[in-house]
Amino acid sequence: MIFLQKPELFAWHIIEPLSYSMVIKGDILSQWDENTKKTQKISLSKNPAFQIAISQMKDWFSGKYTSMTENYNIIILKRKPVSLKFIPRKNTTVSNIIDCVTVIFRDDERYIHQIYIKEKNSNSTLLTFVNTQLNTPLDEAAWEVQPRVR
Repeated sequence: MIFLQKPELFAWHIIEPLSYSMVIKGDILSQWDENTKKTQKISLSKNPAFQIAISQMKDWFSGKYTSMTENYNIIILKRKPVSLKFIPRKNTTVSNIIDCVTVIFRDDERYIHQIYIKEKNSNSTLLTFVNTQLNTPLDEAAWEVQPRVR
């Protein structure tokens, strides 16, 4: 589950295959995972690389693509539904990590259906969004780092 509340709240909670919880409130990232069963807090301002990664993740989910033109060449793959491919510009920090990112919108183009991230090391991640809800009131529990029930 991903929650986003502008301007400074972002949460990502995973239930399977391993329980993981990450919440960003302003400059502080808090995370918990099933392996360590511990909560860690990280200051984003003290970790520039982490700050860049988190900033880009927030941009992907909030649709702030114009701000990404500094780091990416953007190609329109398809117009209906909109599909975009982001290729890192040479000599950017992200070009050392990511090969490309593809964003596919739903047919009605109201929100993202999938994000596919292909890394330089040949790893890849496919995020598929189902049951997306826009502008709904969020429970305060969304902003808590805690184990999630399967």
